[in-house]
Amino acid sequence: MVDFMESGSWIKLSSNPRQRNNKVSVLINFVLKMPKESEITPLPVRMLIMCTNGVCSIVSVALIIPASLISRESVCDFPENEVDKITMSTKNKFFTPVKFLKKTRYLQPANCFNLILTFCKKEDYKMQIKHQKTYRNLFFDLDRTLWDFKTNSEVTLNELIARHIPELSQRFQEFLDLFYRINDNLWNQYENGILKKEVLRTKRFEDTFAQMGIHANGLSQKMSDDYITESPLKTALFPHTHETLSYLNEKGYRLFLITNGFTEVQVVKIKHSSLEPYFEKMITSEEAGYQKPHRKIFEYALKNTHSRKKESIMIGDDLENDIFGARRFGIDTVFFNPEKIKYQQQTTFEIQSLADLRTIF
Repeated sequence: MVDFMESGSWIKLSSNPRQRNNKVSVLINFVLKMPKESEITPLPVRMLIMCTNGVCSIVSVALIIPASLISRESVCDFPENEVDKITMSTKNKFFTPVKFLKKTRYLQPANCFNLILTFCKKEDYKMQIKHQKTYRNLFFDLDRTLWDFKTNSEVTLNELIARHIPELSQRFQEFLDLFYRINDNLWNQYENGILKKEVLRTKRFEDTFAQMGIHANGLSQKMSDDYITESPLKTALFPHTHETLSYLNEKGYRLFLITNGFTEVQVVKIKHSSLEPYFEKMITSEEAGYQKPHRKIFEYALKNTHSRKKESIMIGDDLENDIFGARRFGIDTVFFNPEKIKYQQQTTFEIQSLADLRTIF
């Protein structure tokens, strides 16, 4: 018997597994108890699941609904946007949501299974069931995952332009867009070992001013120095950062940071943003000698935090550096995707808000 609970809702499962070679068939019976505010009664469900090498798919599913409840109005007492489409059969007394509670809001795991309910056509039911690992070590990216780089950077640059080149204030958005584009390109070169950080710091301002037709006359160095000093003092974080990290601490998880940022800058950021107390250690690329997504930085991080792969997971916003880098190294991932960007590659989990981490851990 396995219990699941989320917001007062329970699912109780009983299963009868039969194993043959590397295949396991499981007949699962469970009862879905709707949230308290719903008028829907508990619903018995039976699923036949076939698992091969840890990959599971539904062979058949039946969600039995009493005839008295078979009405669209009854079924759709879920939060808006949670049910995409309902098809029903009064004859067989069951219904098939095409995407039933895709976010699994009412089916959250309690360290057992992660149920991702994605039902397809009636004749082609499929379901992914992943064994929920017991994670102990949570590795976070810093910039654009916890610390709001865009907001903090924009505020700092606006202050510096007003201070050093006030006549450029009318073209600030032009400056900002160009600076970000050039900065991203130079950071890619830095991460690939093509550019030294001392060059990056000044060159991003030099190139921005040059392309805007501004003769800085040594101002690039001053802007660079002030930006490195003042930007880390800004404290804008993504929503739910503190409460989520506090929750994870209380749950007993070990929290770490892995960042490609400059060590002296990142230390200031986490101190002034009051993030330092949540984390046991911060691993920087300068310390490790390798940049994300190189597997060596993840290897270094696990070794220096006495962590094991199967108990560790990487949480970050950068698909290549954080997610695919960690995945190639062999640890699970949580893709922080507040912009809801489209991508093809597979991730272990995806969240749009840091608060969503509560549904995983």
